[in-house]
Amino acid sequence: MQELFQKAQEYQKKNPGNTPKKELSSDEWYLRYLSYAGLNWRYKEKISEETIFDLVQKTDMPTLEKALTETSPEELKALSLTYYSDKKKEILSGFTQDMQDKIERLEYELVVVHEM
Repeated sequence: MQELFQKAQEYQKKNPGNTPKKELSSDEWYLRYLSYAGLNWRYKEKISEETIFDLVQKTDMPTLEKALTETSPEELKALSLTYYSDKKKEILSGFTQDMQDKIERLEYELVVVHEM
């Protein structure tokens, strides 16, 4: 895992994009990476490893201001969408609507897990 994480960090340094990215812990990064890699495998999308590295990233936005139990699903969904970088939005525009919906759901679930 550590080697893959370092490879992703090197890739991000060479391809910074134009949106400030949140510094992810290696644990959060790896969960997000495995989730996207699993989605790629499950739906046979043939997404490159570098593209997965871009999809894993989150923008540097604030987290929840109240307890998870006091947050509605709509608020969590809205929060998950704020983490989309310009690069991620560009990548997603090349996917089918069905795949975009799956990724949106994945991001929602990852926000819930992270906030727990």
